[in-house]
Amino acid sequence: MLPDDAYVARRLQLLGEWDAALAALGPDAEPELRAEIAVDCWFFRIEGHEEAEKAVAALDPASPTAHLLTARLSYSRLLFQRDPRADDRAVAEAGALPRYETALENATKYGDGYFESYIVRHLAPHKEPTERIAMLRRSLHLRAALGARPQTVAAQALFADNLPENDPERAELMRTFRPGAEELHIGWLLYED
Repeated sequence: MLPDDAYVARRLQLLGEWDAALAALGPDAEPELRAEIAVDCWFFRIEGHEEAEKAVAALDPASPTAHLLTARLSYSRLLFQRDPRADDRAVAEAGALPRYETALENATKYGDGYFESYIVRHLAPHKEPTERIAMLRRSLHLRAALGARPQTVAAQALFADNLPENDPERAELMRTFRPGAEELHIGWLLYED
């Protein structure tokens, strides 16, 4: 069972209340949780990169969490063209695609819908259109069922972007995700067409 402050911080993180989540953590909070929330904040808001890097630097560099969060920082710098570094591509791509299928098996085996939602979202672009749409829809539904607001908003935007322009579901998703992106200050979604 999670300590109370960690539980509250996790719930706030799912709501996209990253500042409140970090504030809820006590001084003795698990550094991995602090780093995960800081990286989430950077990824969704494109703010607080220095804080995210400091939080990740406080982790054991050999830990799986440090590897994952370092790769997410590299990936986001590349994706958003925010001062990418020379080694960001190599760090972000290190074993990603080959390990997704194994990760999907584990997420399914252990019933980790949150993890599965990320995996299917990253596998989807490598699939045929019908399977890609099904995977993106699954990712959206998993995130919504878990109450992960920022991830749900991002999934709505990506799903909409992959539907045909004349699809009524696309239009509805476009109308739906924008207010959430504005409320959560997800800058990279506010400029979507």
